[in-house]
Order: sequence, then C-alpha cells, then structure tokens
Amino acid sequence: MSLPYTPEARNRKNKEDFIVVWYDKNVHENQHDELRSNLREINDFCLFFSLKNECVDYIKSVNIKEKILLIISNKFVTDILSTEIHSLRQIDSIFVYGTIEPSTSASLMEQYYKLLAIVITQEDLIDNIRKTILELTRHSELFNLYNHKQKSLANLNEKSAAFLWPQLFKHILIDNTHTSQQDDNSQEDARTLMIQKCREYYRRNKAQLRNIAAFEMDYKSADAIKWYTSDTFVYKLINKALRSEDIEVLYTFRFFIVDLCSNLVEDHKIIVECEIQIPEVYRGMQMAYNDIDNLKQNIRHLVSANSFLSTSRNRNVAKKYAGSGIIKCKRRGDLHAVIFQIEIPADLKSIYSDISYASKMKDEEEVLFDLGTTFDIAAVEYDEKEENWIIRLLATDKGHEMIKHYLNYYKEQIRSTTSSGILGEVLIIIGQYEKARNYFHDLIQLNNQDYANIFYNLAYIHKCQGEYEEGLNKLKQAYDKEANKSSPSKSMLAAILDDIGCIHICNNDYDRALEYFRKALKEQITPSIFNNIGLTYMYKASNSSVTKQAKVNFKQALKYLNKALTLHTQTWPDGHPEMAVTLDNIGRVYNRSGKYDQALDYFLKALNMKENVLPDDHMDIGISSNNVGLMYDNKHDYSQSLIYYQKTLRIYEKCLPEIHPEIGTTLDNMGLAYAGLNDYDQSLNYHLKALQIKEHVEKIDSISLSSTFIHLGNVYTHQSNYAQAYDYLNKALNIHTQNGSLESSEGGKLFVHLGQMYNYKHEYLQAFDYYIKGLRIQERVLRRNHPDILLTRKYLINLKQEIIN
Repeated sequence: MSLPYTPEARNRKNKEDFIVVWYDKNVHENQHDELRSNLREINDFCLFFSLKNECVDYIKSVNIKEKILLIISNKFVTDILSTEIHSLRQIDSIFVYGTIEPSTSASLMEQYYKLLAIVITQEDLIDNIRKTILELTRHSELFNLYNHKQKSLANLNEKSAAFLWPQLFKHILIDNTHTSQQDDNSQEDARTLMIQKCREYYRRNKAQLRNIAAFEMDYKSADAIKWYTSDTFVYKLINKALRSEDIEVLYTFRFFIVDLCSNLVEDHKIIVECEIQIPEVYRGMQMAYNDIDNLKQNIRHLVSANSFLSTSRNRNVAKKYAGSGIIKCKRRGDLHAVIFQIEIPADLKSIYSDISYASKMKDEEEVLFDLGTTFDIAAVEYDEKEENWIIRLLATDKGHEMIKHYLNYYKEQIRSTTSSGILGEVLIIIGQYEKARNYFHDLIQLNNQDYANIFYNLAYIHKCQGEYEEGLNKLKQAYDKEANKSSPSKSMLAAILDDIGCIHICNNDYDRALEYFRKALKEQITPSIFNNIGLTYMYKASNSSVTKQAKVNFKQALKYLNKALTLHTQTWPDGHPEMAVTLDNIGRVYNRSGKYDQALDYFLKALNMKENVLPDDHMDIGISSNNVGLMYDNKHDYSQSLIYYQKTLRIYEKCLPEIHPEIGTTLDNMGLAYAGLNDYDQSLNYHLKALQIKEHVEKIDSISLSSTFIHLGNVYTHQSNYAQAYDYLNKALNIHTQNGSLESSEGGKLFVHLGQMYNYKHEYLQAFDYYIKGLRIQERVLRRNHPDILLTRKYLINLKQEIIN
C-alpha cells in the first residue's frame, strides 16, 4: 500500500492537516509494508522516498503553510540533515528510525532542534507520530481577526476575508439549500458524491475505507454530530477544508455540513426552550507569545472561529490541554499555556450546543459552537497563580448581522441562483480570484449543469487578472452554452455580449466594443450596456487627436449615459448606488472634455445620492468625494478641494488597511492642493506621507510611485532645493525609462517639471530642451488644446521672454 514518488503522488492534493514523509533507500521493500500501512492509518497523506534528491525537491516544493513530519532511517540521517532541509519552514518535526550510537544520538539532538525523537521500534515511531499530530491539531490556529476598518466586501484584506469566509459559506449553503430556484443535486446525490470522493481520496487507507463503508451503510441526518466528533475522515477533511478555505472539499461535503448545522440548531432549540444556562465555557491550548499579543492589541475587536469551535463546560479539561507556564519548543518557539474563557450571553442568538451526549469522551463536557461564530475580545491577562494566560471572549451575534449586510448589498451583483454558483461569485467579490478560478473549474468536472454561468464567471476572473484573450474565449464558450439551450436567457446573453465589449475596451479596440454592446442591446436593454457604450465613446474622444471628432464622440458619450440615467430614474426614482455610478460617468465625460463646472455638478449629484443611500463611511462615498476634490483642483479652488480630500482620507482610513495605495494617492492630492495654495511646507509633508505608504505597498504600481516622485521634485524646486528636486525627478525618469512609458501624459509632465527645475536654476537652455521634449510628447498623446499642452506652451513663452530680458 506504499505511495512512491510518482507523477500521481506528486500531483496529489493533501486534504488533511499534515504530510508524513519517510526517506530510506530501502523504503519500498516488503519488510516495511506493515509500517507504511500503520503510518497511513494515522495520517493518510504519506510519501515514501528512496532517492534523496526527489525527497529534498519535494519538501522544497511544498507550500510553507503545510506541516511536514519527516522520518529518516538511521543509516541516512547525515545524508539528509546535511542539506538545508532542517531550516525549511515546512518541516515541523523530524524523527530518526533505527539504532544510533548514544554519543551520536546526543550530538544530533543537540544540533538539530526539530529532531524530536530517535526511536528503535515501529511501535515507538507510530506512538511519537500520533502524539505529535494530536498536539499540532489541538494547538492549531483557532480564530481569524476582523479588521473593523473593512466596510466593503470588495475591498477586504486577506485576514478580514478569512474572518468572513466561514460565515459566508454557511449562510450561502444553508439559505440556498431550500430557497434556490434549482438545487444543484438532491441530498442523496450529494451524499453519493461525497462518499465517492472520499473513497477515491482514501483508496490506499484500509482503516478510513472501513469508516467510509460504515458511513455509507449507517449514516442518518440526525447522526451528523456523532460522526463529526469521531476521529474519522469526516472530521479531518472538513476541518482542514474550513481552515484552508478549500472550496472543492467543502462543496463535496455540503450535505453533511448542512446536516451538522441543522443538528446544532435543533439541539440549541432545546437549550432555549428548557432555559438551560451555559454561562461560560473554556478551551485550553498552547500559543506563541506573538499570537497572544496580537489578540491583546485587538481588545474590543471581533474574532471568528475558523471552524466549528469545540469547548468544554469544565475548566479542568481546558487546563489539562493548556498545561502551565512556558512550554519550551525550539522548533516552533516557546509556547505559552492559554485558557480561552468564553462568556455566553443569555440572549445570544448564535447557535451552540452541549454535545457530550454524542461524544466518545463524555467527561470532557463538550460544547460545540456553530460554524463561524463570532466573539468580542474582552480581555487578555496573565494569571500568575495558575501560570497561564486567560483570554476572555464574549460570544456575539455581530458576525451574522455583518454577513447579512454584505450579502444584501451585493445580491444584485450575483447572477447565480444555485448555492454552488453563489459560492463562486462571492469568492470573486471578495477578491479571491485563484480560489474562485479553481472552484469553477471543479464545478465543470462535477458536471454542473450551469455551464454558461461557470464560463461567464471564469471569463470575469480572466478579465480582472488582465488575461483578456482567455477571457474572450471563456465568454464565447458561455455564449454558445446559453444560446444552445432550449430556452436561452436573454438577460444572460446580453450580459455575456456586454462583457465581450468590455474586454475589447481593455484592448483599446473601441469599434469592436461598440459592435458587441449593440448586439447586447438587441437581447436586452439595460443601464449597464448604455453606460458601457457611453464610456467607450468617452475613451474614443480622449484618444482622438482630431478636436472635431473628439467633440462628436463626447456628445455620443453623453447621449448614451443619459439614456442609462433615464432607465435608472424609472427603476429607482429615489436614487441607488448604480444610478450614482452613471452620474459619476457623466461627470467623467465633462471632466475629460474640459467642462469642469458641469463635471463638478454631476460629481456632486453622485456624491449626494451615495450619501443618501449608503452608510456614512462607505468606500464609494470616499471615491465620489475625491472626484469632487479633483474638480475643484481643476478650477483652482484649492481650499474647497482640500475639504473634499480630507473627507476622502477620513473614509479611506476607516475602510482600508493603513498601507494602501488609495490612501497614498489621496495624500498626494492633498499635497498638490497645498502646492496650489503656495504652502510648500504642507505640500511636502503630505507628499512624503504618500511616499512612505506607497513604498510599503506590495506590488505598487510603479507609475503611481513615479507620480509621487514628480510631485516631490516640483515641491523641492519651489523651495529652491534643487539637489533634492533633481534626485526625485531622476527617480521618476528611471521608472519611466525602465517601463518604456515615457511616451505618455505622465512622461510628458515629467520632462516639463525637469524644465521647471532648470528654469528656476536659471539654466535656460536646459530648461528649454526639457520643455520642448515634454511638449512634443504631450502633442502626440493628448488631444489638441489639452490644458497640459496649453500650460507647457505658456512656460515656453515665459522662458523666451526671460531669455530676451
């Protein structure tokens, strides 16, 4: 039953928590059959290597979030440990199997801190592996923190998405099991699929295959809690899938998860009806100090359990698992004894139940909280007498309310009617594109019938990731699948054609885009399509060097955007966020055509509408406030622009992580406004703040960083600090040269600012040279009579006058 390192083994996905790797040149010989089988019964995912290079290469290829337990036979210890294997984060524990000289044994244990044991018998090896897995399982991360600044589902950072994920999953799965227009499969089909998948995964594990057979024969919906609390494939696969957000496994287990949640609800009803009081429960574990301190720094913030949370009514049970004091653990750093003390309010609506009746360890008095239950962090204190940390949590209903708010707001964006489709679309909304991509591909393999919607969503992911050709191919597949149905949906066909047009916009192929938008209108007339036609004409106008043609295109843009606005007004006479987007787009057209008063009027209308229909600190209000600020900038009313930029900054700082490019850009805008007021000290202050943020943003857009360098160069020029000005402008020049982006409006602006610096230094020939370079680029990339071109010409006229004088 061994699994040698074959292409099949290499590509096999680990769906449990740990990987057991055994290296021995003779590992595949018959004498090791029994040990290999016993190891697999403890942890199914085992790999056996007889070649050192394959073993080392595999371990290096494993994701650092995985934990590997490495077994090395005694004859080959130095062979493996002489490599860098010991230092890899994937390696949690190492065990040596076989006899070693006592002096060598002591030396190895001293030298390699991840080496936990040197054992001689199979029994000792199995016992050590089992205990280590139990310890790691018990003390794995329990909670996800929620960043209270994150108000928008579409702007979640990774940690906040992890906080919301279990609740989103449960809410969608349970709510749509009974209310979806077409449930994906019957309960029986879903059960059959789960059993089939589990048999396939555990096909080499006799013990788990026996458990699967028992499940197939005996399982009833009312038995979900009993099966979950047993140490079988059910518990292992579901918990790993929830922690890693493995949507494929979770979808496979959907019928069981619904049963488990339903069992807990029924049990909870008994607690409520009988007025049974469970005021406090406990959970003991060991944690690194950094993790304890992270909770300490987030008191009064929310955490959510990343799975079904097991606790005990008996504090002594928690103490047994926590231990006391500091537990020395070189391989993972010192661990501290921790007891979570969880208060349960009498009026709590979130689901929990005393499940000791179904547990094999009845003396543990187990209380199980439902998936994704949320808690307020009330206090983090050290108990000197007990020598452990006490983390006090308060169970709360805030998480459920938050999820309802998010889904209610985004439900109009979700096209799917099945739970499987909605799960994938929510992954897209929260920005988990890779997970969504893998999930939709899995749905294709599961013979899901909603192929058109699957391909449509895959296309959207490709578009978001800049993979336009792949996006077009998927949209064409989606169109064919929908068009060939006996009763194709006109709204779906329109949406597909609309998105094909949007990808052609991304490729700057505006005429093809218009062709598909018009085809979409023949299927269904929607504000979205009119909006996209209007934006396409706006882009055509902006990229036209012929003033007359630009005017025609701007006029067409306004015509279609006003059609979208008329449709919105008929549907939402009192306003709606989507209607505000159309007002914003009309403002953008007026802005690009240089009509700043009209642009300001529409941006203000959009802002007022958003303030009426959205929460006060919603991101979209910040975006509209920024648009208004930009218009006051264009009108040179810098005091007014600062008022709106400050509002934008206040909202962004509430909604976004501290290090975010949008905050950096807003600080830059404020710096420009202060420069417009000739307050260069304040301007410098804001641009330096912007730079500090942008330099710490992962994968920052280099052009955005270049803009900040240009702004700083301009400020230092006005402060007569020419050395600093040249330094920052040269940094911007290097970025544009490396990117090949000098032939752009930003590239033209850069040369003009270099000209300004030399002009201020009275080096007029150099100034003239850079002004001309900048002007030539602007004349090639901007429409005739663009404000930037007019300003550069003004600089040149003034410079010629200066030279004459």
